Amino acid sequence: MKRIGWIVLSAVVYFSCNQQQQVNDNGNLRKALPDSTDVLNASVELMLNDYYAAKIGFVEQNDSLIIKAARQLMAKADSLPVNLLQGDSLLVNNVIVLKESFSAELKGLVEEKDREEMKRDFNSVTEQLLDFLKAIRYKRTAVWYFYCEQTFNNAGAGWLDSSHKIINPYSSSSQPLCGIVKDSL
Repeated sequence: MKRIGWIVLSAVVYFSCNQQQQVNDNGNLRKALPDSTDVLNASVELMLNDYYAAKIGFVEQNDSLIIKAARQLMAKADSLPVNLLQGDSLLVNNVIVLKESFSAELKGLVEEKDREEMKRDFNSVTEQLLDFLKAIRYKRTAVWYFYCEQTFNNAGAGWLDSSHKIINPYSSSSQPLCGIVKDSL
């Protein structure tokens, strides 16, 4: 009986030690999802194009473009095939929660009338989208994460772009080029 117990314990230790792990931003280890599927990555790429269109809407101060792109982004986010992800069920559930939070923030952005509040919602969307992209290990296209500390009275805000060129969606005439690359996928 002891021998079976040792075999089971050895198997548990072996599989626990050999699972993929990553270090998250807090320095804690977490299991990583296997690379996401091509279908999911293609869907996310289309979704990112709508995100970038909304960002350009903020740069151009074009509310109708912001709303149109945000609605398209929300529709694509709601129909993402996250069911194609395989891996630890807790991690897959975390991805689903991130996607739902992202969609809820987009809904708030679409319903907002004040552009400054829309920008704050866009910042929240950005942070959640970045977490989502990291969780699914998105690699289809380059994604740059920028951050400007001076935005929102020095509270700071981030945005994503497909280029490493600074185009700050929160900028004012006093800080048009504010931004540094904080991360890239």
